[in-house]
Amino acid sequence: MTARDLTVVIPAHNTQEYVGEAIASVVEGADRLLELLVVDDGSTDRTGEIARSFGGPVRVLEQENGGVSAARNRGIAEARGRYVGFLDSDDLWAAARPDPRLRALDADPGLDVARGYCRYFVPGPDGERTLVLDPLGAHEMGAMIARRDVLRQVGGFDEEFRLAEDADLVLRLREAGHRILALDEITFLSRLRPGSLTRDRDVVIGSWMQAARAAMLRERERTQGSGASAAPASAPEAGP
Repeated sequence: MTARDLTVVIPAHNTQEYVGEAIASVVEGADRLLELLVVDDGSTDRTGEIARSFGGPVRVLEQENGGVSAARNRGIAEARGRYVGFLDSDDLWAAARPDPRLRALDADPGLDVARGYCRYFVPGPDGERTLVLDPLGAHEMGAMIARRDVLRQVGGFDEEFRLAEDADLVLRLREAGHRILALDEITFLSRLRPGSLTRDRDVVIGSWMQAARAAMLRERERTQGSGASAAPASAPEAGP
C-alpha cells in the first residue's frame, strides 16, 4: 500500500466563490494525500462552511485574520505529513499521479524541496478554463512540495510580508544550505481574476525588493559576524 504522507495547506480568506473548486482539485488529484488543512484566516463569508462540508481528509483550522503567511505557518505547525505542499484558495492542483515532486524527494534524502511549474488560466462563464501565457517556473508556493521538518527548521514564512513571502522563504532555504530541485512539470493552475493582489505591479515589485533587502541584511550580519566577506551560504537550484 502506498504511504499517505502529504499534507496540503490552503490558506483561505473570503474566497467562497473559489475555495470549493480548489479543495476538490486536491482531494481528487493529490498523490499520497494524508490531509488537507484549510486555514480559514478570519473569513466573514461562507469559506469555512464550504470547506467543512467536504469532510474526509479535509480539516478546517480557524484563526483571526493574520494574512497568508500566518495562515500557512499555522498549517505547517499542524501538519502530520512528512511532506507539505501548498495551494492558494482560488487555484487548482494539477500535478500528475504519481507526483514527480514526491518521487524526487523519496529518491534523494538530501533533497529538501521539489518544485514544478505554474500554468495560468482564465475561467469562462460556463466553467471552462482557458490556459493563457507560458508555463512559469517562479517560486510560487503551489509549485512546491517541501519536507515538513525543513520548513519548521527555517521558521516557516515571514509574517511581515504581504507578498513575495514565497521568494523570501526560498532565499532563506538556500542560505541555510537546503537543496531545491526544479522539475519540468506543470503542478498547479493559477487563476487570473480581477482584483487579485498579485496583479498590482507596484505592490509585486515592492514586495520582491523587500525580500531582496532582507536577504542582503542577513548576509551583512553573517559577514560582520564572521569577520569575512564570504558569499552567501546557499545551495544552487538544480534542474531546468
